[in-house]
Order: sequence, then structure tokens, then C-alpha cells
Amino acid sequence: MSCVFRVGEETVWTPSAEAGRLYVGMTKCLAAGGGRATGVKTIAEDVFEIEPEAFGALVEVAYKEYFTSTNRVYRSQLHGWLLTSLVLLARAGRPVTPAGEEEREFVEDISEHARAMPS
Repeated sequence: MSCVFRVGEETVWTPSAEAGRLYVGMTKCLAAGGGRATGVKTIAEDVFEIEPEAFGALVEVAYKEYFTSTNRVYRSQLHGWLLTSLVLLARAGRPVTPAGEEEREFVEDISEHARAMPS
């Protein structure tokens, strides 16, 4: 069984049910921790709608936190969620523009990660 993530009528990701539910759970946790909207709306048990504006705002905050944090464990935990989120944003027509070498290296990982994310 799999999940479907859509932006409007376009499917942007079809992960396994386990991966999809974990991603949604992490997204809810990150949003709740900062008092923000997730930008991910549950349409059915296995169908999710991404609202690019709200989702983009959450990802932007996490992206900034990732690059300003010195907490190695926090960054490690955030890494996979952030890669997945940046792929979803790019597929929604909102790619990130890296600033600086560390961000450029991170963004280079997105294309490899995207290949592992069926749409």
C-alpha cells in the first residue's frame, strides 16, 4: 500500500504507507513545535494535499534552523525530512536557492534524494 501527495491535481510523491505516514508525523511535530501550519492537508487516510504557501513557510524555517544550529543530533534528525521537503517544494515549482557553500552542497543531495522518491 502507498500514499499519495498532491499539489492541486498533480501527484508529486507516492511513497510507501510507512514512509508517507512517518513523513506526515514528522511534519506535524515540526509545525506544532513552532506553532506553525503544516501545509499538508489529509484528504483521505492515504492521500495528502500540499498547500505550497504554508508548507513552503514551514520548510523555510526548518531550512534556516538546520543551517544555523550547532546541535549535531538535531541536524541529523532534520536532514532526511528537509531533503524530502525540498524535493516536494521543487516539484511544486518552488525550488530553494542556496546561499553559501554548505547550502549548495546540501542542495546537491536533493537530486539524488529525488530519484528515490517516485511521483
